[in-house]
Formats: sequence, structure tokens, C-alpha cells
Amino acid sequence: MLYDDNGISIDGPTSIADSVDQVKRFKSAGWAAELIDGQDQKAIAAAITRAQKSNKPSLIACKTTIGYGAPTRAGTAKAHGEALGAEELKGAKEKLGISLEPFSVPDDVLRAWREAGSRGAAERVEWEARYGELGPRKRAEFERRLRHERPPRSPRRCATTRRSCSRRAEYRHAKVVGIGDRGHCRCDADGIPRGSADLTGSNNNKAKAAVSFSAKTPKGRFIHYGIREHGMAAA
Repeated sequence: MLYDDNGISIDGPTSIADSVDQVKRFKSAGWAAELIDGQDQKAIAAAITRAQKSNKPSLIACKTTIGYGAPTRAGTAKAHGEALGAEELKGAKEKLGISLEPFSVPDDVLRAWREAGSRGAAERVEWEARYGELGPRKRAEFERRLRHERPPRSPRRCATTRRSCSRRAEYRHAKVVGIGDRGHCRCDADGIPRGSADLTGSNNNKAKAAVSFSAKTPKGRFIHYGIREHGMAAA
């Protein structure tokens, strides 16, 4: 795991809320943990190689300067929660030797990404062949979901359930609307997962009929994230 240790939060330095030495914390839990210069590409590559050879989970704390290169905002909370602005961005690009064009990709970076993309070409062809063998119904359903379209009956079904819920006293809180005593509202159950980070009872967002996702029930659409709010947000 690569940890961007820049010491900055939106409110200011992380020291105002946290004094934990994360490297020591992870070492105490049995991890292989180390602190490196997160702005040294060779140091990062070497640390990743060490992690790959380790028989333990690895934490690589990368000490960095947030907003590196920005003339006045580097290393400050302003580089975290605000746009840099034209002058700060210009100064950062100049320091890093990046083109001042609004959007440009260096040739070496573009070449590396195209090489990475080409490695998946054969797998893509194989996938397209399997996809072409699907029946018309499955293909239509798959393509509808890619377009982020609701099933034809979904809007009407949701509207009916919301009207029913709004008439019942036990559904006076907005976050329970759509769940129902029988868990019959499927407004977003069509392939769209729900979940909660250890607060299902408070969030009240799991219908009684919902199936939890697990190794044994991979078709489940309710994910129990545990105390992992950041992971849930990322997903």
C-alpha cells in the first residue's frame, strides 16, 4: 500500500488532529513498513520491489509536498482544498518542466500508456468474441446498463412505492423512503449495489429482501464495507 504522507488536511497540517507515526503503527501490526522520499521515482520503484519480495503486507509511506512546485501554496492546506489558480499552476509547471499548454501529455508518458493499452488487445478481442455469442436479451440488458438507463418500469414502480411510503407514519424519515416494510422497492436494485460502512441500522438503506454480497453470494447487491468509509466512497 502506497501512503501519500504529505502532512496536510483541508483544515491545515495533520498534526492538529493526529500525532500517530503510521510507519511504527503498521510495523507493530506485523507489516513491512518504511518511509521513503515520495518524489523520488527510483526510491518508489525500489520500495515497490522490496514489497513484492516480502512475505508480509507492505506499507510504503511516501513523504511528499502537496502542491509541489506551486510558488506560494506548496505544502499548504490551500493546495489541498482550493484550485491553485493560473499563476500558481504556471509556476508549478515551470518548476517541473511541464508544458504550459492547457492540456498536454509528454511523449514518453503517452508512449508508455499506449504500450500498456496494447497489452490488453488480445484479451479485448477474446472478450468481444464471448460477448458476440450472448443472446439478444442479455446483450440488450448489458448495453442498457452501460448507458446508465433505468429499466422501463423502474420510474413508475419507484413513484408508486414513494407514494405508499409517504402515507405511512413509520416512514416519516426521508432515508427510509424506498425501503418499505417488505423491502419491495427496487428503484435502484437493478444491478446497482448499495452498501454501508458498519452503519446499516442507522442508514436504514438495506431492504429486507436484499442479499448481501459475499464469496458465497456474489450476486448480492448489498455490500458490508465494515469501518471502511474511504473504501466505500472509492467504490
